[in-house]
Amino acid sequence: MELQLELKLSDMFRLELFDIINNMPVACLISEKETSKIVEDFIDISIPLKHRKAIITDLKEDYEQVMRKLGFVHQHCTFHLIKNMTTNLKPKITEELDKYEAELRKTQPKISEYKIKKMRKNKKEEMSNEIKIYVGLFYELFHQQSFDKAIRYIYLLKQELTNFPMMMQDYLNKNFFPVYRKYLIFLEKSFIGKLESTNNKLENYFGNTLDKQTKRIYRTPE
Repeated sequence: MELQLELKLSDMFRLELFDIINNMPVACLISEKETSKIVEDFIDISIPLKHRKAIITDLKEDYEQVMRKLGFVHQHCTFHLIKNMTTNLKPKITEELDKYEAELRKTQPKISEYKIKKMRKNKKEEMSNEIKIYVGLFYELFHQQSFDKAIRYIYLLKQELTNFPMMMQDYLNKNFFPVYRKYLIFLEKSFIGKLESTNNKLENYFGNTLDKQTKRIYRTPE
């Protein structure tokens, strides 16, 4: 089962439950507020206790306690993990570029604005390409074929982490490694082949059923 929270204009919220095994929506709620209590009541009413196995959600902190209380095994969406990481890295890249530009101006006071702009652009491409490579290496974790292989890959990542860009090291050490098992539930024996690592099916459902204007209205909060 997947849970997705969508934000609408006029401060309206949409909660949607989607059955990934039967590939169909289960329940939907439009609410003026978005609170843990509303989320809990919505799921509690929509899914009988005997049918509560596992659920995939984005990374909102409130979901963890709600899912535990309702008796779900809680898979955190790996797509949202990558999305959040790249969002987190963007201002850090800008900060590094600002430092790079300041150093250029300090060490080469006669350099032209055109050349500074060009060198900054080249530096940004270099940093972005490096990060893209390491994000790809990291995401290979979620392509492992079993939980045991994923754990071995975690060990490998930790060994190689010092080669990653520092801003990625900081993010992974703070936001991923302490809670990595939350992202690997789909590889456990009882769920492998039955649970997915992302809530992409629900995203695709929205994409296939909403018109273009409505798609622009709804956005998933960070």
